[in-house]
Amino acid sequence: MYYPNADSQLKQQASVALIMLTLFLAVAAEFIPWPNALLSVRPIFPMLALVYWAVHQPKVVNYAAAVVIGVIMDIANQALIGSYALSCVVVVLFANVLSNRFLLLTGVAQVLHVLIVLAIGQLCLYLLEFLEEGSAPADFGWRLFIPSFSAAALWLLLPVFIRYLRVALFKRQDSGVDY
Repeated sequence: MYYPNADSQLKQQASVALIMLTLFLAVAAEFIPWPNALLSVRPIFPMLALVYWAVHQPKVVNYAAAVVIGVIMDIANQALIGSYALSCVVVVLFANVLSNRFLLLTGVAQVLHVLIVLAIGQLCLYLLEFLEEGSAPADFGWRLFIPSFSAAALWLLLPVFIRYLRVALFKRQDSGVDY
């Protein structure tokens, strides 16, 4: 089927303000207090936002953005400076490598790819924690990846949220392109 505006829609860039707003909201979402029972299920919001924008706007959200978001999260989590930053850079690296594949896949396949990318980033984070402390975390095992599963489950809702932000806050006509 032929879409007359498809070429112009694919070339449309998301505004830098929208990208910065979504990254700010992702970092802010990390500070929302969760009940202790649900704390292990909390998605990795900043990494999810970095994957989304690294796939859709790789020239705007690159390694520098990953380092900045990572250092902010290191400071916020009182972690070793650079551990979260390195994990975010690894996530953006894998998202950039797989970006062409992401855009061709269906929703479920995208979720699986996002799960793998986030799990690699989280594994990198826990490996750095292991090297810092000299011992494995107490809950080392498959439960470490529950935040990756919950973040990957949000992958299909993320374009809807970003489209809502673009229309509601920036008063731009929605072209139907998922940025």
